[in-house]
Amino acid sequence: MSPLHCRCQKIVQIVLGYRVTSKAPPCFSYNFGIIEHLVALLPASKYSFTMINISGFPLVAKSDAKILILGSMPGQKSLEENQYYAHPRNSFWPIMSNLLKTDSVLSYDDRKKLLIKNNIALWDVLKSCYREGSLDSDIDQSTIEPNDFIEFFSRHKQVTAVFFNGAKAEQLFKKNILMTLNQAQQKLSFFRLPSTSPAHAALTFKQKLLQWAVIKQYL
Repeated sequence: MSPLHCRCQKIVQIVLGYRVTSKAPPCFSYNFGIIEHLVALLPASKYSFTMINISGFPLVAKSDAKILILGSMPGQKSLEENQYYAHPRNSFWPIMSNLLKTDSVLSYDDRKKLLIKNNIALWDVLKSCYREGSLDSDIDQSTIEPNDFIEFFSRHKQVTAVFFNGAKAEQLFKKNILMTLNQAQQKLSFFRLPSTSPAHAALTFKQKLLQWAVIKQYL
């Protein structure tokens, strides 16, 4: 879907209160030019229509990985820094440092090496998508392109467990990936863990750490 198409869908949703999807009734149609013209009628300070095509990061792993940790798609700060979980208030790296008993003040390269050394693979469910803003809820579901997990599992045969960093990662994986895997891969252990994002403030760091400790059982 083109950025223009995404933008028009958003405008229709706001102006008409109707979410345009692939399942929209046949009688519903709209003209891009007319809808684009409606932008001028809406206060720019209140509405934003910027849908950006974003791409995720390469897989962090070696062939001897035992577990896979999956996010959904890097947030804006991570994209700016070109690093997984770069937001200073994201608790992912502090949790990893705590569980793996290492210095919390490490360079990004050393953090990746730490995961690889401990047989941990790190990736995202999505390869690319259009997203307005930084939240998972901003992802346009009709534009998502998943990563190639058939290839991943064929190259990482020692992986026995997959851990989702938050509900959105789990939802995207089950909807777009799970049924494409073979029977043995579908029988792997799957766990949804609390999101390490600062947006998920319902749990304290200690509470998140306690639940994330389950990964140690599979290393």
